[in-house]
Amino acid sequence: MAEQAEIQFKQAVLLGVAEVSDALVKIQKLDEQRLIAADVIKQSREIVDKSLLLYKYNEGTYLEVIIAQTNRLQAEIDLATVQAQKLNSIAILYRSLGGGWL
Repeated sequence: MAEQAEIQFKQAVLLGVAEVSDALVKIQKLDEQRLIAADVIKQSREIVDKSLLLYKYNEGTYLEVIIAQTNRLQAEIDLATVQAQKLNSIAILYRSLGGGWL
């Protein structure tokens, strides 16, 4: 009976370590994705500005402006999604470390 309890305890510890490790890796990857998404937003803003300038001087169409704005909005949505995933991963890490839910 004591051996079985010891085995179960070791399995629980290994599972906890694995969950913490997985959560830390996921948070790190999401940080990298956040940086990329922020860079995409910066570039998208520049494209919107340039397309507006081209439209202003009759060198581009308004459709190009709308497409650039749509792409910028999608980039901002992507960043918000990555940030939400990171918050969720932090909550999972907290739970894995033994934190309770309030």
